[in-house]
Amino acid sequence: MSWGSGPPAKRGRIEMSSPYQPMSQQEVQMELKKINPNLSENKIILLTVLNAVYPVNVELVHKICKPISEPVRIVIFQKYFLQVLVEFDSIETATKAKCELHSCDIYPGSCTIKAEFAKADKLNVKRNDSMTWDFTVNQTFKAEEELGGDTHRKVLISQPPPVETTRTAMFDNPLASKSLGMGSTGLGNSGGAGFGSSVNQTYMNYMQNMNNSGGTSGNNFDWGGGYQGGGSESGGNYLENRSGYHGGSSSSFRGGSGYQGRSSSGYQSGAGGGEFSSGTVSVVMLYGLDDKFNCMGVFNLLCLYGNVLKVSFMRNKPGCAIVEMSDPTSVDRVLKNLNGAIIFGTKISMERSRKPYVEEIRKPHELYDGSPSYVNFSGSNNHRFDTEEKAMKNRIVSPTNVLHFYNVPQMSDDELTAIFSKVGGPCPHSIKWFDAKASARTMTGLLKFDDEMEACEAIVLANHAPAVKPGHGSIHDMKLCFSKTRDS
Repeated sequence: MSWGSGPPAKRGRIEMSSPYQPMSQQEVQMELKKINPNLSENKIILLTVLNAVYPVNVELVHKICKPISEPVRIVIFQKYFLQVLVEFDSIETATKAKCELHSCDIYPGSCTIKAEFAKADKLNVKRNDSMTWDFTVNQTFKAEEELGGDTHRKVLISQPPPVETTRTAMFDNPLASKSLGMGSTGLGNSGGAGFGSSVNQTYMNYMQNMNNSGGTSGNNFDWGGGYQGGGSESGGNYLENRSGYHGGSSSSFRGGSGYQGRSSSGYQSGAGGGEFSSGTVSVVMLYGLDDKFNCMGVFNLLCLYGNVLKVSFMRNKPGCAIVEMSDPTSVDRVLKNLNGAIIFGTKISMERSRKPYVEEIRKPHELYDGSPSYVNFSGSNNHRFDTEEKAMKNRIVSPTNVLHFYNVPQMSDDELTAIFSKVGGPCPHSIKWFDAKASARTMTGLLKFDDEMEACEAIVLANHAPAVKPGHGSIHDMKLCFSKTRDS
């Protein structure tokens, strides 16, 4: 398919896929029913793309509309979901397109279209690029692929896009790993094969087992014992056992052991064997953040997976923040472990940004709690990946209902619980202290919460909260991380 002679895109994103994905079929069906019956007939229709695990651009929208009628103008934008405004030459044509496209899957099992009339009665297109196109100025598109499918919903395009454009999405989408059988370059495969090759199958196995240790002791914890004990920060996340981390499969990607090397702000690998990074950008977008989140709360949560350098909340997009990590691998860990987590009753969605860095904000606006909307954490003392020694202590774990705490002075259970109450966070219903040497200044242990959401909220609000033993002058910053346990 030819693109025409329009100028290159100057926008930050070449293609868009919704951050609110993947969605279950039940969630998709619920959204399809939310149609406003009071919208007037219009020659412009609004397409909401649900479960958009593959990129969507002007070329794709033109391809699915052309069998019905040639579109006049297309505008793609992002709100809660990825949405597309398509203008046709008449109300009759737009009505037909709305009826035929509604509840269709662009690709098998994904990118479901909710079609309705738009409120706007005119589309203004300033340039022809991958996000907007005026076909009255340049008409050079030629549809090449047949439409069809055999799923329970009509499928508009039978094959997903090439591997290069879906690498990030397919890592978290089982459908993609099954559908992408055709290949162009292939990840990590010099033979040029696609995802059907044995090398790529090894990678898929690796992704599925990232959180599994070489032995059972790394993943499991019995409330009766099993930790090495120890006190002070030297315990850290490392107490959860890093032996055999990532098993043997990681040796196929970027080296078999050790670190990938230093970045400007820390180590790229979390622990043990080499890691694979699906992107080259160190910036991640966060969507759906509750008002209880501020820059420090975002830092408290993401610092478990890499060094957080900058956090900035968008003024015109409530609940949206952009975060610069120290390296692309840290972004991979954040996306793998936190995307879709439910915190403060809201599902948090994330995606890698195309921006190379987060810009400095000289005069940030105030958030709901009065804190600044932008904070530079580059010089923070709470980075956990600054050195090889620090990085090796971090056990990368997805959210669980059990937290590991450390760097806490000896105190009673009530005194420890009071730290969480003071910051307005949920309190643990069970506390286990590990034995420590008599000379140890700080203690470590486990905190058990009712569910994963409470544990996430506790990290957002209480991670790095000051912990002081009443009657003693020294203050320590309590440090929290998720614990992989049997009883989760």
